[in-house]
Amino acid sequence: MYKKDIYSIKKLIYIIGGNMKKFITVSPFQRITKGGLLKGIYNSFENERLNCEIETCYPIIPVINGYAEKGDKIQVVIIVSNYPFAKENADNIKTDVIKLAELIQFEYEFIIVQADYDESLDSCLKLFASLLGRFQDDDKLYACISFGTKPTPLIIMMALNYAFRSKINVVVDCIAYGKLDFNTKKSYIYDVTALFYMDEIVNNLAKMNVKDPKNKIRQILEL
Repeated sequence: MYKKDIYSIKKLIYIIGGNMKKFITVSPFQRITKGGLLKGIYNSFENERLNCEIETCYPIIPVINGYAEKGDKIQVVIIVSNYPFAKENADNIKTDVIKLAELIQFEYEFIIVQADYDESLDSCLKLFASLLGRFQDDDKLYACISFGTKPTPLIIMMALNYAFRSKINVVVDCIAYGKLDFNTKKSYIYDVTALFYMDEIVNNLAKMNVKDPKNKIRQILEL
């Protein structure tokens, strides 16, 4: 039963593709200082497309660098909370995207999604609905879940999941998480897309009452 789902998980994102590439990110709350945000060159151990020689504070830049191509028309969706420095960082993200667009030669549009600096359920649902309003059929979606309040990555994943399941030919191509090691001052970026598709795997394994789900998941992801 699950082999059909494995095929869709491992192959669908490369076969169908979307017409519009949309990159979702969160403007961080930290200020660019020695003790806050630091610029770095992001390296990935898992996804070569996320390796980026461009120095930046924002992991969405390596994602765009890896997946936006010459002649593409992309949207960059920036979640901006009403918090000090969030707007400043959003402006900096725009600046980095503009420089990248000049280098790769793609067209871009910025979409600002306003969010409350509030972790209440109402605020979470409001952000969820706002994100859903930005997704359409045939989208190819990318996201960075590095910044924001603690519920924000969950909300982004929920919105991606809903779009993937409810709309036509929507593909979630890459979800990334950036990390700055303050001890070594090195920046790393991780491709966590498998965790998104693992939800479908876990549901099917639970239905089949698989006794060793950890090893079965590992086998599936290695196919």
